[in-house]
Amino acid sequence: MHRLYYGCARLQSDLKQRVITLCQAESRHGFGVLRLKPDDTIEVFDGRGASATGRIVSILDPRHPFFGKEQGTKQGRDAMSVELMSDVTIDKKPVFSIRALTALPRFQSRADWMLEKLVEVGVDFISPVLRSDHAGSRRYESHDHGDSDAVEGWSEKKSHRVLQLFVAACKQAERNTIPEVRPAPSFSEAVEDSATRGPVLCCHVADQAPALWTRLASPSFSKDAFRTERWDSVSVLVGPEGGFSAREVDVFSRIPNVKFVSLGSTKLRTETAAVLVSGILSQWRGSFS
Repeated sequence: MHRLYYGCARLQSDLKQRVITLCQAESRHGFGVLRLKPDDTIEVFDGRGASATGRIVSILDPRHPFFGKEQGTKQGRDAMSVELMSDVTIDKKPVFSIRALTALPRFQSRADWMLEKLVEVGVDFISPVLRSDHAGSRRYESHDHGDSDAVEGWSEKKSHRVLQLFVAACKQAERNTIPEVRPAPSFSEAVEDSATRGPVLCCHVADQAPALWTRLASPSFSKDAFRTERWDSVSVLVGPEGGFSAREVDVFSRIPNVKFVSLGSTKLRTETAAVLVSGILSQWRGSFS
């Protein structure tokens, strides 16, 4: 069954009216790419954890062969109306959220791939870090701007494009929740915020760091530990291509709840490490249910 995104409001709030109208982009994708037509059954999701089955009742587009079945809709052109046929299903809240605090790869295509796969494996919160001590990390800000301007600029330029990536990834993974994205100006700021919510797994190439699975199997990561500490998240911290600087490692080591882990003898790319660890955490989270 094809899935389309309903981002106008929450499905629960629009349940009483039973007929919803998809946005222009999703409507065009539905009848232009998927070749959907009236009376076809689809699934709609709102990106906030809700989904429902619906039937297409009208397509408002002069170029479409079924134009004219708009049934009095007052929406603009390129709109698709869907009648909800089932109750809205709400996803169960996970036992803890997975947060990815990661540098962005230098090439846009690799950054897009990383963000897409983080959604597919089940990450709930993504914090792209915009500045690092090493020059290998990607920077979106101008050199004459401060940190706050950097975050604001990234959000304005990238938020719409990132949302499109996330929607496509949610469709692929049959996921109903779009992750929250909050760019951070520096690693230290991202880590300090996440460490108050739960453990932060810092992926760092160091001889003394235990393996990821060894860390997850330790008593400090047991169900009882999560209940006792009242943790509600586990974060993945991945540095830029050049790795973390000595100063950053020193700062992280002083922050409570930061746990260094090794990913093996090979040195992974930023995007590979972020997706690998996040995927393992997603599977490990399933054992808590």
